[in-house]
Amino acid sequence: MIAGAPLFAQEIRDRVLPALQADIAVFNRWAELGISRPVDAAHLMVVLWASTQAYADFASQICLVLGKPELEQQDFDAAEKLLVDMVLRSVMRTSTCQSWHAHAHAQSVSIHFLLRVRPAQ
Repeated sequence: MIAGAPLFAQEIRDRVLPALQADIAVFNRWAELGISRPVDAAHLMVVLWASTQAYADFASQICLVLGKPELEQQDFDAAEKLLVDMVLRSVMRTSTCQSWHAHAHAQSVSIHFLLRVRPAQ
């Protein structure tokens, strides 16, 4: 997608940027409420995007690293669990991180769901 960005610039502006801006607003709101540490949410989203995209773009290399012929659902589940854990530990304050982390894993929710959760005010 990045290499094709010049060809799809308007599509990205119309579809990706509004979703990205909504996610950034959630992180900013969490920081305003003291739920999370202030973060550069745009860069965080790029890192998450790159991490998840790597499994699509580099599946063959990941299989070699993991020593398996192909990726299985459990590999994607493990990657998601790790990413959720990394994000929560780096963004959330300690007390809220523990409760959100427990909720996320108990519900097997995705990072995208966590961004949609609106904290109580």
